[in-house]
Amino acid sequence: KKLRESEERFRMALSNPSIAVFSTDQALRYTWFYSTAMGSMTERFIGKRDDEILTPECAAELVELKQRAIDTGSAVREEIQLELGGAQKTLIVSVEPCLDPKGNLCGVVGTCLDVTDQRRLEAESIEHITEMEVHHRLIEYREKERQEIARDLHDGPVQDLSSLIFTVQVMKEAVQNPTIRLEFEQIGASLSQTVSDLREMINQLRPPALIRFGVAKAIQHHAVDVLERHPELSIELNLVPLDEEIHISEQVNLALFRIYQEAMNNIIRHAKATKIWVRLRKLGDFIILEVRDNGIGFPVSEALTKHMRSNHFGLAGMQERGDAVGGVFSASSEPGKGTTIHVTIPLIDHHLE
Repeated sequence: KKLRESEERFRMALSNPSIAVFSTDQALRYTWFYSTAMGSMTERFIGKRDDEILTPECAAELVELKQRAIDTGSAVREEIQLELGGAQKTLIVSVEPCLDPKGNLCGVVGTCLDVTDQRRLEAESIEHITEMEVHHRLIEYREKERQEIARDLHDGPVQDLSSLIFTVQVMKEAVQNPTIRLEFEQIGASLSQTVSDLREMINQLRPPALIRFGVAKAIQHHAVDVLERHPELSIELNLVPLDEEIHISEQVNLALFRIYQEAMNNIIRHAKATKIWVRLRKLGDFIILEVRDNGIGFPVSEALTKHMRSNHFGLAGMQERGDAVGGVFSASSEPGKGTTIHVTIPLIDHHLE
């Protein structure tokens, strides 16, 4: 029974197309070669050495490994790269000396495991992680710049203009001429509007509610501001409170808010919408944000990159922010049927935490 089980395991191993098994004599000529992937082609190996089958460059590494096993009497295992059939292959080659029944060296036995696809996937994974880290660092840098600009605006122009408004008010009270008083009043009103616009810009750059209360409250505050500036719009919010015990990183909070913010900016600038729906919810181990409008829409039947090149630049930024926190971003739209922005971000095993 144990022999049958052993034979069955051996057959299963040999059925793997990534594995080749072989044996050679002391002269390193193949006495047996088996590979499911190569089938009957393996028969042409029998009685030949690697340097009679492969190019000199490829054969040299294999011959050196086998000869080392014979010379040292020990197993040898290495990962090598060979060009086989016009394609670059990565192989893990294991070679052991083979002894006859009398204990004399009679050749080697070994295996070749093709790990080309595995190494390619590993390289792609490393490249993807590196790309995500670069996105993350760029976004961090942009946010730092936003914070610095907001601070400079608040500590500089806003303070200077506020002081100037006070001066204009004092000068207005000091004159009696109604015409001059009216001009001072108009100047003061214009300065006050400028200060208000600057404070709105500061809030866009550094939303105060986001750090204090989280993304749901920040969206609520932002929506109120949008309605004050655009009373023609109707905004319906469906923001499910997130459990307090769930830790949401600052990066995720910021990514969600910036995606929402950019979606709203696009709607106001381009969509000609009258109704906006915003939904934020937790589903399992994910947070889902959806921003939908009833605007003019645009065709998204082709790749997202085309729309990035045709004045839909906000989509690129939203996708970058979603990618940087391990999320999945999508935009769906049709002419005359509005647009839906959807992003799903994982809560657990977050690669940036």
